[in-house]
Amino acid sequence: MQLQTILFMAVAILAGALGNVLIKIGTQHQPNLDINLAFIGSVLKNPYIIVGVILMVGTFPFYTEVMQRIPLHIAFPIMTASMFILADLASYFFLHETLTLLNLAGMLVVIVGLVLMAYR
Repeated sequence: MQLQTILFMAVAILAGALGNVLIKIGTQHQPNLDINLAFIGSVLKNPYIIVGVILMVGTFPFYTEVMQRIPLHIAFPIMTASMFILADLASYFFLHETLTLLNLAGMLVVIVGLVLMAYR
């Protein structure tokens, strides 16, 4: 895998994970409203949600570039699982959510699976 492809993948993974964390932070500042115009208006005023969505949408060019360069059966699992793991770790460190030993063991299993999937 070329260095440029790895960098594109890293940008997409980091931006996707950070976008999810920011959206989570933003939703903690949202009132519990039904999905209606008031809810949409409050979401559009929430800087955490706005930046989170921008980051997630911003991953698209990098994501598509990676998909163009490496097989789907390798790119998709690596990118989605890596975002999952980073978002879980960020939620632990920044949102003070709980990670159990079982959660960490699951992450380790996912990492082993990613290595096996990427191995040629």
